[in-house]
Amino acid sequence: MADKEKPNLPLKAEAFWHPQDFNKDTKTFEKPRLELRLELLPTSELSHHQLAAMFDKDVEVSVDSTNEQSILKVVVTFEHDKDAAGEGKAEHDLHLAARDKGMSVPAYREWKAAEERKAADAKAAADKAAKKAAKPEPPAAT
Repeated sequence: MADKEKPNLPLKAEAFWHPQDFNKDTKTFEKPRLELRLELLPTSELSHHQLAAMFDKDVEVSVDSTNEQSILKVVVTFEHDKDAAGEGKAEHDLHLAARDKGMSVPAYREWKAAEERKAADAKAAADKAAKKAAKPEPPAAT
């Protein structure tokens, strides 16, 4: 018998049942719906960024349910093709770097982009100077 998987992330969950109600404004019946509100409580800043990356875009959601002994069991699975852990780690590192500089994340992004532009401009100028220095001078007219 396989070991039962243990939860590894704190969670707050609420469920809201909305039976088929009549909308007086549109004079139509609304679809009945069950709304599950989940609050994931990451155990660290890193896990927060990794989970946020998971829900960034293109997340696939699947739902399985069973009715066992009058208990409705629902499993909702979120999957992503991208490396959510890697992207979350990169975002986490960005937040740490901003904090180390005493900047907000948007200000740090702008500063970093400006620094990268300066470095690219300096490299382009150095390449141009090296190219010019490598060109032979035309012979002087006598």
